[in-house]
Amino acid sequence: MNNLRDAWRKVKSNKGCAGIDKQSICDFQKQCDLYLKEIQRAVKNSDYEAMPVLRKYIPKGNGKLRPLGIPTVKDRILQQATKNVVETIFEMKFLDCSYGYRPDKNAHQAVKQIRKYIEQGYTWVIDADVEKFFDSVDHKLLMGLVSEEISDGKVLDLIESWLKAGVMNKGKQEETYVGTPQGGVASPLLANIYLHEMDKQVTKIDSVRLVRYADDFVVLCKTRDKAERTMKQVEEILTGLKLRLNRTKTKIVNINMGSFGFLGFKFKRAGGKLFVTPRKKAIKKFKETVRVCLHGGNNQLNPG
Repeated sequence: MNNLRDAWRKVKSNKGCAGIDKQSICDFQKQCDLYLKEIQRAVKNSDYEAMPVLRKYIPKGNGKLRPLGIPTVKDRILQQATKNVVETIFEMKFLDCSYGYRPDKNAHQAVKQIRKYIEQGYTWVIDADVEKFFDSVDHKLLMGLVSEEISDGKVLDLIESWLKAGVMNKGKQEETYVGTPQGGVASPLLANIYLHEMDKQVTKIDSVRLVRYADDFVVLCKTRDKAERTMKQVEEILTGLKLRLNRTKTKIVNINMGSFGFLGFKFKRAGGKLFVTPRKKAIKKFKETVRVCLHGGNNQLNPG
């Protein structure tokens, strides 16, 4: 019960909107002790049923929409409680090249590490993009990877139930045979578990360096030939995970002659010096966030 209470406090602090049952954080809080006992009893009796996630769309920087899946408050709490336990186990095996959604790891550390590798001579960069990663995760493969470290059948059943819970999209329920919904509490951890297999294989390739943040990653090499051969190897590794590179977005860049973007930063060398600066769309997004915070969205910041 202590783990559930900790999970509830975490979910409450993150706020967020209601799922398909329309129960808000405020609604849950009114009888939180009762609801937490209900969750505990349902899990103990193995009759807890995950509900479909609510499909919402948020704008991306390129003008397109990113689909999010919003679980119910109860599912978020149980996902957080499960994550509290499972994450501790997998953190012992995750590699240092992974920076996304991990304790004591962040994007700025990833950017700093890339800078360090470039300054060490790894100037040929595979700027990679996994095509529709969260929509492509294979459930059977993922559950196999989870079960390598987790033997508790109830935990495994819960994780699988969230994967297969389905999506409520515009009032119509859709089945989910592959993928893990962006927006779920457990999704970032499950993504790291899945892509840890890629981390292990890529880092075994001689004379390359990998930096990954969730499904965004770069592989750094010292020569063009090595970068081209490594990209083919990365494609083969992803194919084994039933994933593929987005060929229109993935590119090989020589930092001495070109630039690349990663986690909202632009990497470019000029006059022999490496510059790491926020990308224009990242600056625009930051200004918009500040504008909303300061003025409630009614006024505009000075573009200067």
